[in-house]
This record gives sequence, C-alpha cells and structure tokens, in this order.
Amino acid sequence: MRHGFLVCILFMTCFSIELSARDWSKNDSRQDYTKDPTDFWDATAAASECYTDAFSFPGKEINLQTPMGFDGTVSENLNTFPRNSAPKNCRVNVLSQYVPPPLVDAQIVSDYHGTTADRFQKFYDFLSINISDNRDFPNSKAEQRLIQFLTSWAGANALSENIRFSLMKEFRLDYHVQAMLPPMIIAFSDTSSYMTDEERLLVGKWLWRLVSQSQQSQFNLQDNKNYLRHYTALLWGILVGDDRLVDQARFAYLDALYFMRPDGSFPTEVARGGMGNQYQNTSVNVLVTMAAASRLIGEDWMSFEVNGRSIDNAVEWVTKVNENPKLIRVYARSCPEGSFGSIDNPNLRYKESPPITGETESSWVEVYLEMSNRKDLASGLRSSLGWTPPKIALWSKTLGPQMCVFF
Repeated sequence: MRHGFLVCILFMTCFSIELSARDWSKNDSRQDYTKDPTDFWDATAAASECYTDAFSFPGKEINLQTPMGFDGTVSENLNTFPRNSAPKNCRVNVLSQYVPPPLVDAQIVSDYHGTTADRFQKFYDFLSINISDNRDFPNSKAEQRLIQFLTSWAGANALSENIRFSLMKEFRLDYHVQAMLPPMIIAFSDTSSYMTDEERLLVGKWLWRLVSQSQQSQFNLQDNKNYLRHYTALLWGILVGDDRLVDQARFAYLDALYFMRPDGSFPTEVARGGMGNQYQNTSVNVLVTMAAASRLIGEDWMSFEVNGRSIDNAVEWVTKVNENPKLIRVYARSCPEGSFGSIDNPNLRYKESPPITGETESSWVEVYLEMSNRKDLASGLRSSLGWTPPKIALWSKTLGPQMCVFF
C-alpha cells in the first residue's frame, strides 16, 4: 500500500493539481474537467423546486469499487491510524459509560421528518466520546467499552435488518447507518491491536459488510451523502490497504470542487429550502474532514483546485450565510419533503454552540483553520459562528471527533 501512495504522491508532484488542463479519467465515469458544468449551475438556479430533473444532471455515480474481502491476512496487517493527538483535542467533559446493546433491526422508515436521528444519537454520542476519551487516556476503560461495543455488535450481526430508507431500499443504505461507519472504523483502528485474532476478524468482516453496502449505495455526484460515502471509503481503504478505495475518494473530492459554483455554493445543497445553509455546511464538514484524513497518506487535499476552485470557496460561502442567513434566497427552492424551516426562516441548527458533550456540526471549523493557509478567513469564519470553540474535543455525529483523530 505504501508503494501505491508514493506513486500517487509522485504523480501529484509531477502534474499540477490545477485540473482545468486535463482529464484524469481512467474510465467513462470520470468527469471531464476541461469544461465547467455551467448547464447544471444554471438549471438548478432556475428550478422551481428542490427535487426536479435539473438536480439529476450530474447523474448517479457508477463503477464504484467493491471493497476487497476481509480475511485473516488483512486482519493481521491493518494500517491503523496514528494516536498522537494533542491532549486538548481529545479532552471530554462527560463520559458515556453505558455500552449500547446491538441494534439488529434499525427500523428505518421512509419519513424524512421522523425520529430516526433521535434514536441513533446515543450511538453517535457513545462512539465519539469514547474515541476521544480513549485517545486522551490510552488503555483506559473507554478502550474496553469500544471493544465491547464492536465485538457485541459484530457478534449479533447488528444493522442487518431494515437498514435502508424504504422508498429507496433497492439502491441506498440509510443515511443514519452510513453516518455510523466513520466513527466505527476509527474505533476499530484504535482498538484492533488489543483484540484477540478472532475478535479482530469478526469485527472486520462485519464492518466490511456495511462498508460494501455503503459503496453500493447510489447518490448524485453533488450530494453530501455521496461525500460521506467516499469518506467512509477513504478511511476503510487506508485501514485495510485498499488503494482503489483511496483513489475513488480522491476523485470524489475533486468532483465536489468541479460541481461547486465559483462562489463556493454546492447547487444541490443550497437549493434545499430552509435547510440550504445546513446542507452546505454538511458538505463542507465532510470535505474538510476528508482533507484532514488525506494527511494519513502524506497528501494535502486542502490545496486541491479544479478550474481555480478549492474548498476555500465553499468556506467563504458558509461564512457569508452564517453572517446573513437570508442569502439562502439566492438559490433556495421550495422543498417541503426534504427540509426543516423555510426559505424566509431557515434552519440554523448547525450553528448552535456545542452542548457539554461537544457535539456540533460546525466541528470542522477548527480543522479547517488548522490546515488552511487562508488566515484572512479565520476571524470572519470564527465570528460568523457566534460562539468561541471551547477547549474540549468537538465532534460531528457523522464524522466523529475530527481534531482528536487527525491532529
């Protein structure tokens, strides 16, 4: 795997990361970066509702990689993530000592406005708090709690029933199940060397099943759920040495920049009615975290550009709508079936200051500021939140404690 990464780094060095001059495609599913998707931008801006034909323009991603099988050889040669985080990045204010029992039947239904998020919140809490606590105090009780969680869930084949949003069950793993994968992969990386051979193989095969179903799910190319799926592929690819998944995630990151408008807005996200700002923030959260994870393979995706556009542009748009949420009117469209709030009164839950647990969907801000050379954005980005990040581990329910894992 290291050889593959070195080749990739050499390739990146020899050829400019500015992609407007060429197409890196190796098959017909890759984008031609020589032209911008102006038709897509124009169509989404002119659409009457948030789910119309215009938003299918990028199309479903095809030719995704099937993760290689997980066997004894893979289990014995995991590329576990470094655990050298600064103590301040992993400090927690609360403990989550109760190990949730296995959830075999996820009870996913087709109601976007349902209670699935509330039911899954305790799992997000448990994983992120214990990952942070274990990294802050290695070989602690948190480590045993994570091992108990992973082995008991794997042993019961958890998340094996009703795990698909039923209206889309033929082609999509539910978002809330997808959201558990990154922190579970991180927890597996952190604890795998303390498991028995049998436990490690059991957990690895169970996670492989879920990662495989994640990669088989279909999303539009410009979709925060698609980015989450590729972040999962990136983490799993690094852990098990599957360079194909890492390459796939890299192209997905570049595609995100390609479909992003020059002003930094993601067309499908900002159109989502009263949730337009929320979903723009969600996309930025995932992409910044992918850039942070690229450090594990000696790369810096934060510096990537496509036709002069980078993640910096997306951050600038978030800063603007944080300061003036009504800018959502520029692109937002009626979205009664997929939105909370309204265009005139947008949902700004992602901006709320973190509770004592440290959970916030703005957890990416400190990650971005740690990696970015755009110091001119720092003060405006921080002040646009309306609160000062506390001196504890911040985490996203979909991504885990990013600063604690990568810095």
